[in-house]
Amino acid sequence: MSDNYIQILDYGIGNVRSLRNALDKIEINNIVDDKIDTNDENLKGLIIPGVGSFPAAMNLLNQKKLIESIVDLKNKNIPILGICLGMQILFEVGNEIKRTNGLKFIKGDVIPLDNEKMTVPNIGWRSISENNNLFKNLNNKKFYFVHSFFANPTNFNNVMYYTEYEKTKIPAIVKEKNIFGFQFHPEKSGEDGLILLKHFCKYSFEHNN
Repeated sequence: MSDNYIQILDYGIGNVRSLRNALDKIEINNIVDDKIDTNDENLKGLIIPGVGSFPAAMNLLNQKKLIESIVDLKNKNIPILGICLGMQILFEVGNEIKRTNGLKFIKGDVIPLDNEKMTVPNIGWRSISENNNLFKNLNNKKFYFVHSFFANPTNFNNVMYYTEYEKTKIPAIVKEKNIFGFQFHPEKSGEDGLILLKHFCKYSFEHNN
């Protein structure tokens, strides 16, 4: 491919078609692939989607020998975005079904929503609030969430935006250097979701130029 592009990682456990349709709609050059060409200078950003369980996601990445390539992109300072479960596996450890190591890009673990104190899963449109300055003008914008586990960062400064769900602060957007995570589904979040995806892609295209 001769033009710069964003890759959607198709590793068998994500909303690939919806995400591709969203990037096509905002006219972002993209490819969907289950392999990563870490030497392709036109690869400007990687999106890791995810629907399902933490152990299943990590098992698939291991089976397909993708972890080394993802780490390589991180070390080359290529922006990486994890969506929903894809965000959760950016953390050190998941506690779903069994304790499972994640990609360890962001310090912290992933823990269950407390089903004795709140409605589980968290499904629906939730507004988000700013904790740190990133992607301005998102305060009180609503995005579509569906999850039973959530990120528990060691340093809350990694949380750019959060949503308050039944008196619990749920990290909604996280960042650590060139690593980004959205707990919600931007591809299912209407116009604001598309704008947010465009922000990430624009950042990716400009980041290493």
